[in-house]
Amino acid sequence: MNQLLKLNQAIQLDNGKTCVVKEFLGSGGQGEVYRAESEGQSMALKWYYSQQATAEQRAALQELLAVGAPNTNFLFPLHLASSTENAGVWLCDVDSAKQLQKHFGFNETPH
Repeated sequence: MNQLLKLNQAIQLDNGKTCVVKEFLGSGGQGEVYRAESEGQSMALKWYYSQQATAEQRAALQELLAVGAPNTNFLFPLHLASSTENAGVWLCDVDSAKQLQKHFGFNETPH
């Protein structure tokens, strides 16, 4: 499988910090999900395919971040991230992402 991001690749976050890609978790129709770390915290990083990462989508994600999650039951973006290759990426806690992976049946990586 040809993954969009490389292990140990650093990704710039909108808060000026970075996260580092640690593990591929799965893929779906919009993109791929990775486990990443930022300041010692494990996070899920969703990386959209280039055809999905539009300016309109990024604006919608920015609006979601400004409004915030309606409650703690939502898997909701925490930060936007970008690189020279792509944009329209978000982080959430990794436990929520693994639950999402299991629920929606993302393709899992062979271990």
